[in-house]
Amino acid sequence: AVAGEDLVLPCNIKPSISAVDMTVEWYRLDVADMLVHLYKDREDRNEKQAQTYRGRTSVFKEELQKGNASLKLSALTLSDEGEYKCLVVDKSRSKDITVHVVVEVQGSKPVITMESYDNSGGINLVCGSRGWKPEPKVLWMDRNGVTLPAEETQIYRDNELFSVKSRISVRVHDKSDSNRFYCRLQQNHHMKETEVIINKLLEVVGPDAPLIAVAGEDLVLPCFIKAKTSAVDMTVEWYKPDKDNSLVHLYKDHEDANEKQAQMYRGRTSVFKEELQNGNTSLKLSAIGDSDEGEYKCLVEDKSMSSETTVSVIVEVQGSYPVITLESYDHSGGINLVCESKGWKPEPEVLWLDEEGITLPAEETQIHRDAEGFSLKGRITVHVYSHSKRFHCRI
Repeated sequence: AVAGEDLVLPCNIKPSISAVDMTVEWYRLDVADMLVHLYKDREDRNEKQAQTYRGRTSVFKEELQKGNASLKLSALTLSDEGEYKCLVVDKSRSKDITVHVVVEVQGSKPVITMESYDNSGGINLVCGSRGWKPEPKVLWMDRNGVTLPAEETQIYRDNELFSVKSRISVRVHDKSDSNRFYCRLQQNHHMKETEVIINKLLEVVGPDAPLIAVAGEDLVLPCFIKAKTSAVDMTVEWYKPDKDNSLVHLYKDHEDANEKQAQMYRGRTSVFKEELQNGNTSLKLSAIGDSDEGEYKCLVEDKSMSSETTVSVIVEVQGSYPVITLESYDHSGGINLVCESKGWKPEPEVLWLDEEGITLPAEETQIHRDAEGFSLKGRITVHVYSHSKRFHCRI
């Protein structure tokens, strides 16, 4: 029997003689002789009927004359499972039979979720359902109805009902625009199934090389969904793994959700919302500072699927304008020049040139690093002739 449906418990007199003037008593053998239904003196006599059966039982009075003493039990529940006794009494004679009832409870419709995936094309699917009795059988099938082997199936029991969680790894091929898989739970006579259609894998890509940014300027950190699928309904999260996964920017439920954004990024980040429909999940970071250097993660989530890529940023800081001083000179015409500048990042290269743009060899270059960046001091000895009196220090 199926929970929620009606059930007829058969009980017939042989030979088929009328039971109209007899007593028909139905009771439970496994629950302390609980009265289920009593027909006596040509009417129902259910004053002592168990509360759980009130309003749910009846005999077929028009069939009693044919010896049919069967019981109709409506709206079956799990507690109705057990052994029932049909006792028919005629004056000093009586006969009884036992009817065993097994109640099948159909659980919830199975739900398939995509638990994880890898870049080789494999997706881990999980099928879950609960509230079954007896324990159901789980089947995975592909779009052609071919059974697929499950990797793991876990069965849990709680208050006589079974819950199921089954895992399988499937491969999705780029040549197919849609991949359809089924999870079916079935009992002896009943089954429920659901399907999942996986369009192309969610995969995001970013730049292959680090981005070079200039302090004070704006920078776009590229991140795109490979299949150019719309990201309007997805979640796009940018964060810095090298700073305790601090939140840089979050787009969720069709809007920015930056309540937990790191303070240093407040008012400086944005995604290109008009480009989300094209799979563009890039981030614009304004007024770049030295502290913005490092690795950024672009994480895109769609329901239970997700993919992320890493974007590395190197921030260049232009130091002060180089200053040339005449440190000393000698009577032979040699002059010692010193070029100084500070606040550079990364370490710069120093070039000396004459007025014709020809590179001159430096005698010494000192580089120092502090909290403000790299400072340098370059020295060169030049000889001043009538045709060359202009020298350049380039950093």
